[in-house]
Amino acid sequence: MLEHGFRNLGLRRVVARIDPANGASLRVARKLGMRFEREVRLAGYTHPDHLYVTDRLHSDLTAAARSAAT
Repeated sequence: MLEHGFRNLGLRRVVARIDPANGASLRVARKLGMRFEREVRLAGYTHPDHLYVTDRLHSDLTAAARSAAT
């Protein structure tokens, strides 16, 4: 999906807002090469979420590293 977004849709950055208690989603984001940027607190929410991000360059480098490791 990241590749589709970057290559076909022209996205420059992908952001995931994740509840820090959701360990499975945090692991997926990290496995995709996303990195923690900061905590965010949206109006109406009682706790902060974690913002994970990746950009085209970082995503390409992470994919290349995974390919080289296999």
